[in-house]
Amino acid sequence: THVREMPPLEGDSKLRDEAVDVLNEYKTAFELDFKSILTLKRKSKDSYEAMEAYFTAQDKAEEKVNKATRQLRKAQQVYAEKHNMRVVDSKSDDVLEMKMNKIIEVNDYWRSIFLNYFKVSKQYDKLWDALSEQKATPLNHQRNLTLKVIDQVLPELNRKPDFHGDSEFRSQTINIIEYYRQVAEVDFSKIVDVLNQKSMEQKDVEEVNSIINKCNADHERLAYNWNIASQDLFRKNVDKE
Repeated sequence: THVREMPPLEGDSKLRDEAVDVLNEYKTAFELDFKSILTLKRKSKDSYEAMEAYFTAQDKAEEKVNKATRQLRKAQQVYAEKHNMRVVDSKSDDVLEMKMNKIIEVNDYWRSIFLNYFKVSKQYDKLWDALSEQKATPLNHQRNLTLKVIDQVLPELNRKPDFHGDSEFRSQTINIIEYYRQVAEVDFSKIVDVLNQKSMEQKDVEEVNSIINKCNADHERLAYNWNIASQDLFRKNVDKE
């Protein structure tokens, strides 16, 4: 409101009007777009589709804000040249924009890898949920569903390029998904065989417990490596700037 009421300089109101438009874009983004994003974020862990919708909405809102900022900077330059003014810290603005573009680039790459991982991890979690029922048929059904998703995702991940020579995050994601395949294909197949027996002996119980303990230990190690690779992707490609 205060910006809109400012008088034009020498009859030129273009910069003021551009500033009002940009501030309105910011207001819309923060009052509506980012409010919607928070709602999507709360639902994002429900499914792959919900997570994808959350990322897409976040990208669109961020791009709207960035576009408005570029629009205002351009208007400032034009206005300054027209009225023989000098824009202070324009070089700093350029550096900041370069950094923001790099962050967006890293984010886009990370999300493209993460969404594939998330799609598999949802099925893998359901595999463990099915185990709690201790019934062979639903467990075997979920085992096959998990393998089906893994077979869809792994080729796509293997085709993904590295990020300017940095392949660690992609590699660690492939490693943990290949581990999920081993668990579903080998370890849970053994558990299904045990559950299919008419009666379970103590040695069967011990075998299942041994498989579960091994899976938990292996997953903890691989998840740790995956988290470190995820953090390093940003640390090496953003924080160093």
